[in-house]
Amino acid sequence: MKIFRKNSKFPIGIDISDYNLKLIQINSKGRDSLEIQAISKVTLEKGLINDGDIINKIKVLDALKTLLSKPLKGKVTSREVVACLPETKTYLKLINVEKSPNELSQVIEAEMEKHIPFPIDEIYYDYQIISSDRNSFNVLIGACPKRFVNQYIDILKEAKLSIVGLEIEAIAISRSLIQEEVQKKKKKPQKKNYLVIDMGAKRTSMFVYSQNTPLFTLNLPISGGAVTSKIANFLEIDDKQAEKAKIVCGMDKKKAKGIIRNVLVDTLDEIVDKIEDAIDYFKNHFPDRGEINQIIISGGGSSIKDLENYLQEATSIETIKGDSLINLNNSSPEMQSYFVESYKLKNDFSIADKDSKSLTITQDDRLAFSTAIGLGLRNVFNSKL
Repeated sequence: MKIFRKNSKFPIGIDISDYNLKLIQINSKGRDSLEIQAISKVTLEKGLINDGDIINKIKVLDALKTLLSKPLKGKVTSREVVACLPETKTYLKLINVEKSPNELSQVIEAEMEKHIPFPIDEIYYDYQIISSDRNSFNVLIGACPKRFVNQYIDILKEAKLSIVGLEIEAIAISRSLIQEEVQKKKKKPQKKNYLVIDMGAKRTSMFVYSQNTPLFTLNLPISGGAVTSKIANFLEIDDKQAEKAKIVCGMDKKKAKGIIRNVLVDTLDEIVDKIEDAIDYFKNHFPDRGEINQIIISGGGSSIKDLENYLQEATSIETIKGDSLINLNNSSPEMQSYFVESYKLKNDFSIADKDSKSLTITQDDRLAFSTAIGLGLRNVFNSKL
């Protein structure tokens, strides 16, 4: 296969979620040519991880070992890893800290207590100075309860992996979907503002990215899995068929007589309400940064047909499905083909057109790997820039 060349020296990226584990390893074949060396995915039994909490450590560890040893494509050639922390358990926000004669770390810690909903002695945190003026610093802070960080450190070490970093998902997703994120050390900050929506099987999250940094994150109790169950209950079919119906029909008024669209509308309108809340928060707390220029949708749940058109019409903001390969200089058709799956929906529950025995769609699954790709890119760009 042309895509897999000399073994990569870069750490692997592992995305750990309640339903599956995903792995990406990036390789560099030249100064400006990046490609995917290894892709892996393992589906987890229900209940092994619940809302980011590792319940069955032994089985998750077995799944991790399978993820490493049996990739879908390519070969895993590193034991170094960059992994993500559970999004619902993390906190990320850009805060303003006044300059002081005291140690900066002490000032930031005191300011963090006003913003983070966890006791300071129960969290691990990190920060980065984004910009400064004569009187203050703009500081990006990230935090996660120690209990969850320790869980993830323990299981990765037991899988014989050397941890290079643990990241908040918004940071990794920014690196995979937004070109400015990897160009910011080469160019002046861009003035574009993005609202990124990551739609997962268990939850949906949002964050605003502005002038080369995420500003804040929001977690929503809305999930792709819940939408699938809603379709299954409405049509009296199993979840597997309902998931296919969601992907194949989506928001298309013509497919399945618009039945799937009608089921989806209530949930998507909830997301629209949360988009409006996020935009209001952005305008109130960051008034000097202008308007949201674009909405980018990502995650496995974003595979709903015509989703971007519906959100754009509802919000009057340009909306696109992200491209998680946008920062890979060599995103060849061969590479893209590794993320493509075909779904066929049998006409066995009276929603397809009368003249059609089935509905089929080819689905690009690369957005489900956005976090893993961003994690895999972390040390690539740190070493190149």
